[in-house]
Amino acid sequence: LYLYDYCLKNNIILVEYNASNTKLLEMIHLNPDKIKLRHKEEVAPYFVVIASIPEARGKRINRGLLETSFDILRSEDINFVILLPINAGIYKPYDFEFCYYKHVYKLPLNKFALSDNDSSFSISHKNILVKEDYQDIYSSFGKDHDGMAIRTDFQWEKLLAVQQLEGVQGAIVKKADKSIGYMFYLIENRVFNIIELITTDVEAKKALLKFATNHRVNVDEIYWEATADDKTYLDFADASLTGTLKPFMMARCINAREVLNTYKVPADCPDCSFNILISDDLIRLNNHLLKVEVKAGQLTISTTTDKEDVAMKISAFTQIYFGAFTAEELAHEGRIKFTDSNVIEALTKLFPKCNNYINEYF
Repeated sequence: LYLYDYCLKNNIILVEYNASNTKLLEMIHLNPDKIKLRHKEEVAPYFVVIASIPEARGKRINRGLLETSFDILRSEDINFVILLPINAGIYKPYDFEFCYYKHVYKLPLNKFALSDNDSSFSISHKNILVKEDYQDIYSSFGKDHDGMAIRTDFQWEKLLAVQQLEGVQGAIVKKADKSIGYMFYLIENRVFNIIELITTDVEAKKALLKFATNHRVNVDEIYWEATADDKTYLDFADASLTGTLKPFMMARCINAREVLNTYKVPADCPDCSFNILISDDLIRLNNHLLKVEVKAGQLTISTTTDKEDVAMKISAFTQIYFGAFTAEELAHEGRIKFTDSNVIEALTKLFPKCNNYINEYF
């Protein structure tokens, strides 16, 4: 399905051959996805199937292929790329950093104890998955979350087709005949795997989780990768079952100046002015020393030769732009250098933290 119905029709494939052009060494697939980033739609190609033949691994030959990818994307006015790493250490040297996390629950079914929820909710089970049942709920959820994939009709059809092939089922929660949440799930090896749970109502979420716990006959355990900010664990009597934070998706900015040029200043950001040094070892055109000024809610940037007030790698810039971390948090970890704490405070107000969520796998 991926190769014939999606890959060969909709994305870009870059390959690298050996010197004699007789053997394929490596390839990258660039899936043309879009995300909602800080309330703005951004094309953010999803790097998938980054693969090398065994004898080419560990030699860092993919640097040239990445540079070519970034050159192509910058020429098309694309500012960000995302990827789901098998091993983050492969991509960190190229300034990819985690911008999405998930809260993971893995616990026995009989320990998934929740407080009583509103009995006015009803659950309908779906064996056949159709996008009309889910897309409006997903869009509503996106109003309170950033970084989410923008799922077109094509994206929904691709996603649901794959889930049907894998045996994924659906459950929709309603109140007063209005659908306000859904859950995709797969029961396998006596584990209730929650693939995606989307709702804007905490009681609707509890209703869906209650539905999951009702599968006692054929389920021993629940596994759920929830949103990073999920607080379901507050209901648990056993504090050891609170769950863990899991790094999920990495991102990289490939054109920092352009994203600053088009950035919309938050309403509560005060006037400020500072010089910022952004360094990028891979993309020469992405190295900048800029004067940043915010006045009356408008941001202007200009090239400067004055000494920087704050300095960071493009990886740190990506994380504060995505809102994965604040400038204060990264400065505390030594990932941002500064001469004046007021500048860090200004950066934190200019790029406030976001509630990021994404659940795409190709």
